Amino acid sequence: MLAGLFGKKKPAVAAAKPAPAGPMTLESGMLSFVPGFTTRRAIERRMGPAIEYPAPGWKTWAAAGLRNQRWVLSAIYRGQVLIGIEHYIAKTENLPRDTPPANGVFKVQPGDIGLGNRITSLPEYFISQAGREGGARSIVYQHAFQARWEHGIAIISGNDGRIERIALYANHEMPTVPEPPAPPPSTDPGDRLV
Repeated sequence: MLAGLFGKKKPAVAAAKPAPAGPMTLESGMLSFVPGFTTRRAIERRMGPAIEYPAPGWKTWAAAGLRNQRWVLSAIYRGQVLIGIEHYIAKTENLPRDTPPANGVFKVQPGDIGLGNRITSLPEYFISQAGREGGARSIVYQHAFQARWEHGIAIISGNDGRIERIALYANHEMPTVPEPPAPPPSTDPGDRLV
């Protein structure tokens, strides 16, 4: 009877496994996008100038897509440092015709996560992002996951079991610095020079 009055006890939520020690990055053959570290100059030197889209402050390129999909790469800066990068399948036909191309294949590292991958292939440190059924998140995406590291957050969203949006953001209170910290030295004997 008391359980009926006070409701059932909710099961405990499993803790997420820690994210990699280093930053999560969006990689292409041309450039490594590291929120909080990569400079606008480095991006524009390799990618060329972008258009302002989808909102003021965002700089956007059109990326290669599959079949009839239009893929988009958008960056936002604080001063001259990248603080957010998104790679997503366009949900509208309103992408301006003069959007410059973003050549290359873009994947989140570590994890080799790309658009079109299965949501079930995400590494274990991604946890389901909170959101109510029927809320704003579910209007565009059925699935939403996040992973955090020392300097930022990665958000992966999708529909029908496939990834349709990848977003990496620097912590908003993080002071941006010009270069990412050096990775720790490898302990693998095969990585040593002879």
